[in-house]
Amino acid sequence: MAKIVVDSGCDISAEIVARTGVPIEVVPLTLRLGEKTFTDNGTMDTELYLSEMESSPAAAQSASPSPKQFMDAYNGGESVFAVTLSSFLSSSNNNANLGKLLCMEETGAKFIHVFDSLSASAGETLVALKIAEFIRQKISDSEIIGRINHFIGNLKTYFILEKYDIAVKTGRMDPHVAKIASMLNIKPVCAGIGGKMVMIDKVRGQKRAVKRLIEIMAAEKADFGSRTLGISHCQCFDAADAIKREILKHIPFKDAFITDTSGLCSAYTGRGGIVAAF
Repeated sequence: MAKIVVDSGCDISAEIVARTGVPIEVVPLTLRLGEKTFTDNGTMDTELYLSEMESSPAAAQSASPSPKQFMDAYNGGESVFAVTLSSFLSSSNNNANLGKLLCMEETGAKFIHVFDSLSASAGETLVALKIAEFIRQKISDSEIIGRINHFIGNLKTYFILEKYDIAVKTGRMDPHVAKIASMLNIKPVCAGIGGKMVMIDKVRGQKRAVKRLIEIMAAEKADFGSRTLGISHCQCFDAADAIKREILKHIPFKDAFITDTSGLCSAYTGRGGIVAAF
């Protein structure tokens, strides 16, 4: 059986992994907040991390898994497919490829292929789930590569952020502008474009933000009936569920799932952040 390896930029739960029927191993990133270090291994206390992040004047920082961590994760499985955060956002993809070289030197002719998801969060999750689907269908390794590259090329990832705190701390937004935007209840609607996160619109209020998101998604030329909608949320399941139901009223996706953001994605979306991908 083939194996899938992802970094912790992939928002995937144990329940989702179990449903795939394919082994999926998560290689954790390291999160730093001042003098404290958190390992994003699925067991970290995300609520504690968010609380400390919100009270800290410093911006959260992250470190990619080492090549050795990826090399170790590649053990097991006749073939290994790895999926990483966008190479425009993290060095994880570079380290995954270095880990492949180390593993090949040690094991010889083992098949390993590393995909750059050009996304994060639920977008990266969808790439992993699509690989698992093809593995179950017993599609050849080489054909999976071609199909997944096509899938990534058509992948859409959107974000609705609740707060501007992170943008201010990372220097991407003037604190005075953020304060005014917050007072006016302006919500940024962002998209993953070319592997980077870009603000594409901003509207007043959550309801208008969701409406605008649905308009943008519906305008995409996509075969929605063959696609899965993935939604990740940062400590706001009820809002995520309401958004999922609203999207499905207007867009006929084949399937949909909701999952929590990982520690890494929680650090960059912030509490109340929503990611929708398909």
